[in-house]
Parts: sequence; C-alpha cells; structure tokens
Amino acid sequence: MTLSPLSPSSTPVTLQQLIEASSSNQYGAGIEQELQKLSTQTALTESDSTQTGSVANIPFQQFRLDSRQLEPNDVFVLLKSHIPNCQKSRDYLYQAAENAAFILSEIDPTALLSVTSVSNHADTTLPSDSTSKAQQLAALPCPVLYVPNIRDFLGTLIQVRWQYQQPIALPTVVAVTGTNGKTTISQLVAQLTQLTGMSSAVMGTAGNGRLGALVQASHTTGDALAVQQFLYQMGAENAQLLALEASSHGLDQQRLQGMPVSVAIYTNLSRDHLDYHADMAEYAAAKARLFDKAHFPVLTHAIINIDDEHAQIMLDTANASDLTVWTYSLEPAKSAAFVAAKIKPSLQGVEITLRTDFG
Repeated sequence: MTLSPLSPSSTPVTLQQLIEASSSNQYGAGIEQELQKLSTQTALTESDSTQTGSVANIPFQQFRLDSRQLEPNDVFVLLKSHIPNCQKSRDYLYQAAENAAFILSEIDPTALLSVTSVSNHADTTLPSDSTSKAQQLAALPCPVLYVPNIRDFLGTLIQVRWQYQQPIALPTVVAVTGTNGKTTISQLVAQLTQLTGMSSAVMGTAGNGRLGALVQASHTTGDALAVQQFLYQMGAENAQLLALEASSHGLDQQRLQGMPVSVAIYTNLSRDHLDYHADMAEYAAAKARLFDKAHFPVLTHAIINIDDEHAQIMLDTANASDLTVWTYSLEPAKSAAFVAAKIKPSLQGVEITLRTDFG
C-alpha cells in the first residue's frame, strides 16, 4: 500500500494512556483487557523467576511490522512468517532492539536467541555462549514481550493508537470475499454508493483510494498496519463507505482484524491458493471467517451466493452470528432473496432483471 502516510502526531503515547482512552473510543471495543495484559506483562531477566518493570509507561511513537521502517522509540511487532525462518526472525529481533521502545513478539523470543545468530548489522553486545537464553534476552537494549495472541487484537491496537490524538470518524466497511468477482463487486458497491451522494473508496486488486484516484496495491489485502492506516486515511478524507476485497490469506492471517466490517459479501470458491491452504475445506473455512461476529463484531448483514457449492459454511457461520442474511442466485427455482431472472449484456453495459420479495 503506497498511499502517503498520515501521522496523527509526533507526540509519544504510553500503553497506560491508551488503556485510559480505550473505554471511550468506539473503535477500541475489546482492546482494554488486552492492553491491561500487555501493561502488566513483564520481561524475563537473568532467571525465569526474575522480572523487570512493566512497559505500561514507556513512551512510544507508532507500531511497526517491518524492522526496516522502524524509527527510534517505535514499537516493533514481530510476527510469524507463513514459512517459518528462525534465522530471519532472530535477525529482525536483534536489529529492531537497537531502536525500539519495546518489542511485542508473536514468536517465543527465547526460542530465537542464539549468540552465533546475531546479524552483522546489530551492535548488540550479548553475554557468552554459557549464558542462559533469559540472560541473552535481558541483554537486549529494550524489553521484549511474548504475545502469542497478538493477531487477535493487533488491528484494533493500531487503530486505537491512531485515534488517540486525532479522533476521526471511520467509513462504513463492506467486505467482499470469494475466488472470483471481488474486484468487480467492490467497485460496483463503491460506484453505486457514490451515485447516491455518499463519498466512497475501495481497497483491493485494482488499487486503493478514492474512486478516480486509486494507487496500485502490492497485495489484495495488506498487512494489519497498512490496512488500518488506509482506513484511517480514508476517514481523514471524509470517505463514508469503504468497499474492500478480503482475501483468504488476509482473513487467515487476521490482517483485517479491527476493521469495522458491517456487510460481508460472498461470491464463489474455485480451486485456487491450494499452495497456501491444505485443501478446499480449509480454503472455505478461511473465507467463512468474514461472516463470524467473533472476528468482526459490528457485522450486521451477509450477502451470499447460494449457487456456489461452498455457500453452506458461509450461511452457517452467518446464521450462527445472527446476521441478517440476503442470498442471491441465477436459478429461478431457488428461494433466494434476489434472483437474476434475466441478464442482457450489451456494449453499453449489462441489464439485469431482478426477482425479489423486497419489491
């Protein structure tokens, strides 16, 4: 995601301040408890029973997921790679420790520590080979906290930080998932919304940004930091609706955690991305996360293509979340909420005759 980054302020903040602000922040739902855990968690020192002080009152600037973008007094979040590489993760840890206020690691840091693996770029001086991993960890220039569930609240944590000093209203989010059709539907949703007089934006394969001013994206769904930054930026530009594409990778890796998705749309599933997902059942389960209020608490509506053979898991998940479910189909015999009774393509576009009980 290459849009120009916004920064609410250069003024540092602490976890304690975020805790105090989160209860009144509409975008911080559920984060207060996790922040409390972080603020009271302690880092290992020379023995597993010895503890350092809490990081609750350590000032920091922003959260970073890429060690190359880390600036002094940022918080570095070390995440697992899809294909584990302990050497790289270890190097990221040591490099980031030189500048970070503190580090939140999804990976057990004691499993990464080895004196012989220190990157050539790191200036950290560590104890001899005879020292324990806890001592090596304590020798790093900043505290390191092991947070194995960081993905469960990372997006919300990032958004709360952005909202802390410059609160803004975020756009309503409509998310589209499926193998094919995501780009078309997200574009149509944004364009139709624009025709009603609402300001809209899109995020996905065709680019990110306001309609007519898209910036090319490197991924269908960016990482949690890029996604939250983009959401905040669209809010700052007064976008009222954001139509986004939700990839299975993004859903599985929880990159969309904290996105205020109100409406979830399912298109179809075909054999794709099986280099990532073990089988079609796992692929479908990743897509179904979009319809689960446990992952997207402000969800109200699901729109599902019931002609697709994998639609049932989407329906089951949406119904279990007590969503308002609208189905659509090309088959008149099906009792879908919307049936495309006639489709007439032409050089001017596509004319669709819908049959629906909505009138």
